[in-house]
Amino acid sequence: MLAKNFPEKIGFTEEECRICRGYIDLLGKDLEPLAKEYMDEKRLMYEVLEDVHKLSRLGVHIYTLDLLFLLLCTGYLEEKYRSKGIPEEKFTETMQDLKYKLDECMEIKHVFGIFVVGWYDLFFRGDLMSFGRLQIRTIAYNNAPFTVSGTEIKEGDMVLDCHIPSSGPLTREALLDSYRRIYDWYPEYRIGNVLPIRCGSWLLYPEYDEVFACSKNISEFRSHFTVNSKHEQEEFVDCWRVFGVDAENVEDLPEKTSLQRAFKAYMKKGGTFGGGNGFLLFDGEKVIKE
Repeated sequence: MLAKNFPEKIGFTEEECRICRGYIDLLGKDLEPLAKEYMDEKRLMYEVLEDVHKLSRLGVHIYTLDLLFLLLCTGYLEEKYRSKGIPEEKFTETMQDLKYKLDECMEIKHVFGIFVVGWYDLFFRGDLMSFGRLQIRTIAYNNAPFTVSGTEIKEGDMVLDCHIPSSGPLTREALLDSYRRIYDWYPEYRIGNVLPIRCGSWLLYPEYDEVFACSKNISEFRSHFTVNSKHEQEEFVDCWRVFGVDAENVEDLPEKTSLQRAFKAYMKKGGTFGGGNGFLLFDGEKVIKE
């Protein structure tokens, strides 16, 4: 079922709301039982999606079906938040990610929908929540040991893990606001008065230093973290995040922004691709370096 005042409440335009309601009128009777089944934890998401995607026989794209399915899960998640005493505004803020992903799908796939539906298992079954510019979940740490204020974080320890949604620039003000909100929400994860926050992201790949030099915001975000491991990829799987299209021919990639121009030059000279993992440390007011 749809959460109260959705999808208007999470930033969908009037036209996007009209499209959603048209599809729900058409498919709601088929999708609603599947959403309830999933949210009641009777079946795994990938199992339910097999039935969701069968509705493509009606001429509806599977990305559109995925979005509609997720929207019909929001009412059940809203009830779970309420039962746990989590404020309504936290639920609404977290679900705004559906709008971000709709925008991405429209830009990159030119389809009204969502093309990363599996990601939402973390929202609906896990504990991923939004804190302003960043999102946080808890995970079991599985990288190289990391020491914070004399305490070693080792494999298997539960830590806070941050994700960076495509919701706007990574300004210093927005990041500090997020860090403060995370610090207040998770006091049990502090070590002394320091909160470690882990991030695994393509933004932290060390070899991208020269590329991100053109972005003050991203460079400062990277400087907040001590990277303690990295991995490489054969292809630039994050190409769509920079260029708004999937990589095929480097020469055809757009050069509308300084970051696009920098990455295109990097790719043409044979730069490697990958991601990095690291921690930032926050004491409630500022990022600290040990």
